[in-house]
Amino acid sequence: MNNNDSVAFYKTIAEKENLSPVDTKLANKDSSVFDSEFIMRYADKDSSILDLASGTGLIINRYYDKVKKITAVELFEEFTKFIIKAPNVQVFNMNLVNSSNNSTAVIFFTLS
Repeated sequence: MNNNDSVAFYKTIAEKENLSPVDTKLANKDSSVFDSEFIMRYADKDSSILDLASGTGLIINRYYDKVKKITAVELFEEFTKFIIKAPNVQVFNMNLVNSSNNSTAVIFFTLS
């Protein structure tokens, strides 16, 4: 599946009526507990985390209160409405890939 197909696929999900945070998991089991525990093995209250393709925040919402800062990047605003609203969580709705040529964007964030 190329980037354009992926974007189209997730756009269909984002436009779903009564969207829920787990809709992006599709047939896959929600592993956000395992994923957040793994991240917290390497992060602590002084850590700043850059989360690319944040989705509905299933993982972020489990550890946002245990780290200094989270910068979340997700294309679909419909997904990020489920990400916790907290002073240490900053959300950017943007496409990380230029869909015309599948080149990756260069993005600079100050994680301080």
